[in-house]
Amino acid sequence: MRTPLDRSAIVRLFNLGGKKLVTQMVELFFRETPKRLETARNGKDKGDLDAIERVTHSLKTSSANVGSKEMSRLSGLIEQCAYEKKMEEIPELLRMLEEEYVFVKKDLEEELGKL
Repeated sequence: MRTPLDRSAIVRLFNLGGKKLVTQMVELFFRETPKRLETARNGKDKGDLDAIERVTHSLKTSSANVGSKEMSRLSGLIEQCAYEKKMEEIPELLRMLEEEYVFVKKDLEEELGKL
């Protein structure tokens, strides 16, 4: 069972800057996340643990900002594995992260429709 989106993050953004800020943050997340996931995949393929660590740190924060606790958690696990040089655990965690993004994107699109 997947963890639903934490709506309190969306509410917090709304309280800070209204619909405009929520829309900007979600659109930025949609624009940057696929690039970051690709960077992580490339890092995995090349054995570049430093690149994986950097990009998953960014994903951890951006995911939390839009309410995806599960993406943030998975990103943090990957970041930690990269830091600890545990490459063998990264492919499965990365697969899970990419799968979760599909659900989060759909959830966020629905949230935008409610604003």
